[in-house]
Amino acid sequence: MVCALFGIVSKEIVATVPIAVALYWQCFLAGERRLSWARRLAVFALLALPLAYGLLLARTYLFPSTGAVDVLAGPRAWLFIPTAGFGLSGVTPWQYLLTQFGVVTWYLRLFALPSGQVFDYGWPLADGLWRADVLAPLAFLLAVLVAAVLAYRRYRLASFCLGFVFITLAPTSTIIPLRDAAFEHRMYLPVIGLAWLVVVGADDLLSWLAARGAAAPRRLRAAGAALALLWVALLGAATVRRNAVFADPFARAEDNARKAPDHWRAQYQYGDALLTRGRADEALAAFATAVRLNGAQGSARIALGGQYLRRQRYADAVRVLEPAVAHPEESVVAAALQNLGSAYQGTGELDRAADALQRAIAIKPAWATLRRQLAELYVRQEYWLGAARYYNEAIEASPRLRASLARPAADANFRAGVQLEGQGAFPFAIKLFEAALDLEPGLTPARRALAYTAARAGDWSLARTTLDRLAREQPGDAWVGASLASARAEQPLTRP
Repeated sequence: MVCALFGIVSKEIVATVPIAVALYWQCFLAGERRLSWARRLAVFALLALPLAYGLLLARTYLFPSTGAVDVLAGPRAWLFIPTAGFGLSGVTPWQYLLTQFGVVTWYLRLFALPSGQVFDYGWPLADGLWRADVLAPLAFLLAVLVAAVLAYRRYRLASFCLGFVFITLAPTSTIIPLRDAAFEHRMYLPVIGLAWLVVVGADDLLSWLAARGAAAPRRLRAAGAALALLWVALLGAATVRRNAVFADPFARAEDNARKAPDHWRAQYQYGDALLTRGRADEALAAFATAVRLNGAQGSARIALGGQYLRRQRYADAVRVLEPAVAHPEESVVAAALQNLGSAYQGTGELDRAADALQRAIAIKPAWATLRRQLAELYVRQEYWLGAARYYNEAIEASPRLRASLARPAADANFRAGVQLEGQGAFPFAIKLFEAALDLEPGLTPARRALAYTAARAGDWSLARTTLDRLAREQPGDAWVGASLASARAEQPLTRP
């Protein structure tokens, strides 16, 4: 019980332990008389604690209280988007149950014949009971359950093993909807029951045949061993082949896209993989397929929009990216707005581009690339004060950008300073000139402008200090010499 309680914290499937133990007891220990009924009930009550604890931990997923996402409230930094539970959008418990008949049958088929595996299925949901792909698997599963019940009187191992499979699949393959209807890793624990039945059951079968004189025990054992070795060898070869696919990210993505052509995520991941191989045209087609399959997925739209931008297909980029701005998650919206900023620049709509980037910055102020992109846009518009501001903020947010942005940022600060000096805003102009020189100490026009502006502002100490440095750096320069003499006499300087 203690192990089960700790296990619940790490894996919810452990909640099935009490039910599996109860089935084991019924199949193999029901005839024991060492425990009274009162003690048995006490044991099962204790075993039920992990189940109750698991339900308690999962209550927010089973019965989410967040309600529907309010798109008018704007994007959120942290958004509870349920991936499991009765509040899952787009799928009902009944629809999920109908779908699981085919999924569980597929799982059992993979145990017997492990071929055609898919990394990410995107299994389509069943839309009704009266379908062949629902009724046929249902009939098969009912036959398996009937066989398990009938085997109880003669061969309880089969009842337990088959029951164990269905019990351990119950959390993921019954009425509790999950975002993805099928994943092969959900069979990792249930497969224990099937393997136990096959191995021990085969041994019991050989003993039963030998007891009835079907063949000599030694020959039966040899035949059984040969079949087992053949089966293991075939499974080993299949495992090596499948592992070769999993070992190569590109091969895995390609295999998944081929086997799940109607799953948006498989196509999106394949597009990413194609980009790593430099196959951009094929990647664009894969991203376009992903958007066509599920237009609500912002990541696919951003990827496709990015490919259109690289090809300067700005109108297509705008068409694809604009719907992503309505996504409820902040990162998706900010990325869409960032790409839209580039697309609008491409179409010549510079004001719309600036608005998109400003909105993106408001959502994700820590993204330094947004500020750099807006600064570059303002340079294009010759709005030097805005360019200087966002260049400086980008470098402050991400100091590693200083090496690449120092020169354009210094130039923007210098030009903005010149504008403000012409408007008589001397203190602000001085700060901009100093920022330019901090970024590019060798920017002589900024140092000359700083000296001149300081003199106009009456800050003769700063003017003389700046001119002294210029005199050392440019000995013999006529303007520097004349200006230094004027500054020492606290007389107006001529414009450099």
